[in-house]
Amino acid sequence: MSWNAVKISRILRKLLTVSTLRILDLSNNRISRQGVTAIANNLESAVSLHTLDLSNNPITSRDAFLLLSKLRTKSISLVNLIMDNIEVNREFVKERARILALKYRRNCKITYGPVRHDYVLSTPDLREILLKRFDYLTSKGSKKHQLDIGLYFLEKKELENFIQPRQVQRDMKIAGVSVDNELIEGVLDMFPGPKLEKGGKTMDLVGIVEIVMRLWPEKKLPPKPEPEPEEQKVVKGQKGKKKKKKK
Repeated sequence: MSWNAVKISRILRKLLTVSTLRILDLSNNRISRQGVTAIANNLESAVSLHTLDLSNNPITSRDAFLLLSKLRTKSISLVNLIMDNIEVNREFVKERARILALKYRRNCKITYGPVRHDYVLSTPDLREILLKRFDYLTSKGSKKHQLDIGLYFLEKKELENFIQPRQVQRDMKIAGVSVDNELIEGVLDMFPGPKLEKGGKTMDLVGIVEIVMRLWPEKKLPPKPEPEPEEQKVVKGQKGKKKKKKK
């Protein structure tokens, strides 16, 4: 689904009323509190829904707990609640164990991401979410049309500290990968670089690379080849000429 669609709770409500809907994959999107609330309030309407995947969304631990708690309702048919990379708190983990102990939930699968060791609600880092989305879009195509977005930004950082968004769009097009303009604008907003003389906007490659290394610390550019040694030039007319000894 597109980013715009998943932000509209009305569309989500309609989706959940489709009687033949068994799997709803909303992973790698921008679903936040409004979308989660719409889903939670309409799960009972999804009479055939078997699997709901909300992985890699800007969902808070509070939102995750809200969805989890809905599984206490016996009439909800959901079996698999997939929330990979969604941060939760310890109360979520305890509630999950209690729900899975229920007779009508013993076959359920409930996944989640890292666990906070306190009860302070955290706000997901939108910079990480944007780059993860970028990575997903640029790596999901065929081998011929894939791009390692982490290495791409590392290479660009070697040349400049900022880049124009139109250059990124052009590079994506050349690589044959499809990236929506809204994503590029989101990266531009989260990593603003210096404005150009004519007022054009740029992306801050220093900030982008910082998040790239946080997400994928193993990414490194290949070593640069050593320059070939220069050949010694022979001056014409001197080849094989012996120096005369001074008397």
